[in-house]
Amino acid sequence: MKNKPLIIRLGYVHAIMIAATALTPIVCKAQNADPFEISPPTVGYEYRLDIHIDESIEGVFVRSLLPNSPTQRLRLANANPPVIRALRPGDQITHLNGRIIRNGQGLRDASDASHGNVRLTIKESDTLRTRDWDVDPVVITLTANRTAATSQASGVKPVLFAILIADTQDETIGNGAKVSLDQISEQLKQLISKDQLELTILDEDDCNPEKIIRELGVIPSTDADSVFVYYLGHGAFDPLQSQNDPSRGHFMDFKRKDLLRRTVWKYLNAAPAKFRAVVTDACNVQGEADPFEYRMELRARTMQIVGATGLEWLLLGHRGQIDLSAADFGQFAWYSNERGGFFSNQWVQVASDVSLTDWSPFLSQVGQASNKYYVAERERILANPGSIPTDTLARLRSQTSMRTRLFRNQVRRDALPPVNPQLRRMITTTHTTAVPFHENN
Repeated sequence: MKNKPLIIRLGYVHAIMIAATALTPIVCKAQNADPFEISPPTVGYEYRLDIHIDESIEGVFVRSLLPNSPTQRLRLANANPPVIRALRPGDQITHLNGRIIRNGQGLRDASDASHGNVRLTIKESDTLRTRDWDVDPVVITLTANRTAATSQASGVKPVLFAILIADTQDETIGNGAKVSLDQISEQLKQLISKDQLELTILDEDDCNPEKIIRELGVIPSTDADSVFVYYLGHGAFDPLQSQNDPSRGHFMDFKRKDLLRRTVWKYLNAAPAKFRAVVTDACNVQGEADPFEYRMELRARTMQIVGATGLEWLLLGHRGQIDLSAADFGQFAWYSNERGGFFSNQWVQVASDVSLTDWSPFLSQVGQASNKYYVAERERILANPGSIPTDTLARLRSQTSMRTRLFRNQVRRDALPPVNPQLRRMITTTHTTAVPFHENN
C-alpha cells in the first residue's frame, strides 16, 4: 500500500483581526470601559501530539514533528534516573495506552480517549527496540458548538461565514452605518459565490453584545472555512484593558455593556476555521452634513469574471493573521450620514478590484485610499462646514490624516484557488460617490 501522509493536528486555526480604532474624549468611554466579557462554555477537550505521520500496511510511522511538538521530550516509562528522548522520523507507534494503533484515525481516537495521560509504545528506528514512553499532549479546550472539525474532503468548497454588525439605531452615526452595511452586504453577495456564502446581519435591536456573542457561538464552520466579522458603530480603547493587547484594549461601545475585542477573539479562536477576519469601523464623532453644492450618485459597473474574485481570494483563499487598525492611535475614524464610514467607503471601493488577490497590495491600497479620501473630505467640509458642531470641526482641524496601523501581518495565500478557475460570472459592483452638480451623468 502506498504511504499516505497525515497530519495529526486537529483544530489548527489562524486568525485575522482588523480594527478601526477611534478615540473621542467626549463620546468614547476611553478611560471607563464597561465590558460584557464572557468565555465560550467548555464542553470537552482535545489532546494533540502535533506530529506528521505516514500510514502503511505495516502501521503508523513518524514522518516529522511540528514545531514545539510535545513529543520532542518523551520520558521513558518507569525509568530511574529519567531518560529523555525525542520522537524521531521512522519511529513506529504501535500502541497508545495499550491500544493497538493501525492508522491515523486510530491514533486520533486513542489520543482523544486518553484524558491527557498518554503512553506511547514505540518501535525505535535507531535502536530497533520497542519501549513505552510517556508524553504530555497539547490540551485544546473545546467549547459549545465548537468541535474539532477535520478538514473538508477534497473538492468540497470552503464557505465564508460573514457576520455584519451595524448600530443603525444610533442617533449620530446610525444612518451612515446603514449606508455602509448595505454597501458591504451587497458587495459580499456580488463578489462571493452564492453557494459559498452564509451571511448574517445584526442591526437595529439585534446589535448588542449578547446577540453578537450568541451568533459567534453557533457558527457551524470547519477548518476549511473562513469567518468574517464586520462591525459598524462606536468604539474606543481602554488602557485599563490593554494588557497583552496590541490594540490597547479596543472595544465596541454600546449604550449599556461594551464588547471587548479580545472577547470576540476568544470566540473566533475557539472555532475551526482556516481564516478569520474582524473589521471594526468604529468612531465616536457625529455624522456631518454634505454641503449643498454636492450630490450623491450611485455608480455601477458590470464585468465578466472568470474564476475567483479578488474578495474570494482574500477571504476564502488565505490563511494566517492580520491585525490592522483603520485609524492610528489617537486618531478618529469618521462617518457621514450619506456616505457611511470613511474607511468602510474605501474598503468597498478597493475590495471591488478583482486584481487584488493578495493581502499585501490590498492593505497598502486601502490604507492609501482611505487617507486620501479623508484628506479630501476634510478639506471640503472645512471649506463649507454648514451646521457641523464646533467640537467636531475642532477635531477635524486637528487631525490632518487618517493613517492605518498594522499590528501584525502573518498571512499566506493558498496554492489552489477558492473557486473553480473556469467559473464564469457576470458581476455588478455599485458604490455611492459625491459629484459636483455640473458633472455629467
